[in-house]
Amino acid sequence: MGMTPLEGLMMGTRSGDVDFGAMSWVASQTNQSLGDLERVVNKESGLLGISGLSSDLRVLEKAWHEGHERAQLAIKTFVHRIARHIAGHAASLHRLDGIIFTGGIGENSSLIRRLVMEHLAVLGVEIDTEMNQIALTLLESELFPVKMRVSFAP
Repeated sequence: MGMTPLEGLMMGTRSGDVDFGAMSWVASQTNQSLGDLERVVNKESGLLGISGLSSDLRVLEKAWHEGHERAQLAIKTFVHRIARHIAGHAASLHRLDGIIFTGGIGENSSLIRRLVMEHLAVLGVEIDTEMNQIALTLLESELFPVKMRVSFAP
């Protein structure tokens, strides 16, 4: 998060990182004020805005399994953004010693953990799908020359 919660990862109703130029273009095309757009990116975007269904990931995961395309798109976008942030930090640090999934989603969503780890396979990250499903507190994977820990905090 930067000065406001809008910077960084998308959330239930927040857009996450948005190009200001895109906001300016939308304002000019729709005759919306900056205040209108601020309300949209804070209250009507993120998982809710993409799915058109809910800001609650539990609802979206159920819809994912039922084949709801917009719920699937919301989850795929969320996962892409998580993986992009992790990969960006790994590049900045020149290494990746571990990944810790925290909070309600990190603790309870085996789907999100699995999809994020699949996105990070390009870095050599692997996840044990059986361990992920039974929600063990510590998963381990070989990454580059180090033993990498993938964890989530209950």
